[in-house]
Amino acid sequence: MKKPIIVGIVAIIAVLILAIIIYLKFIVPVTIPQNTISDGINNSNPPVNNIPDEAPSQINYNVIILDMAFIPQIPNIKKGTTVIWTNKDSFTHSIISDTGLFSSGVLQKGDSFSYTFNELGVYNYHCGIYPGLKGKIVIV
Repeated sequence: MKKPIIVGIVAIIAVLILAIIIYLKFIVPVTIPQNTISDGINNSNPPVNNIPDEAPSQINYNVIILDMAFIPQIPNIKKGTTVIWTNKDSFTHSIISDTGLFSSGVLQKGDSFSYTFNELGVYNYHCGIYPGLKGKIVIV
């Protein structure tokens, strides 16, 4: 009776460790102050980024699609940054700007799509295949 419980606990720990490894390996860290995350209703004061002004003008930023989620959800990045979405999920996805500014087409597992953000603002996007899967990019 106790053996299935122990096996379940070990499985949960293994999944958590795997999630941490994926996060540390594939996510470019950007600090988002906790008091700046909003529900998307008021975007008049975009969050402040922690990228130094002397950063190179061409920067790449990675967003991973995994477990039906965009990781990270709301990155704050500098103008001129190229965002690269990579599908690490077992499902196909597509990246579509809510305003029609960009569209990736279908991304199979392992496929990537990139877009360079040259204007300040808030860019909402979603998966064209799973419309409930949404993300946001804040250009500061």
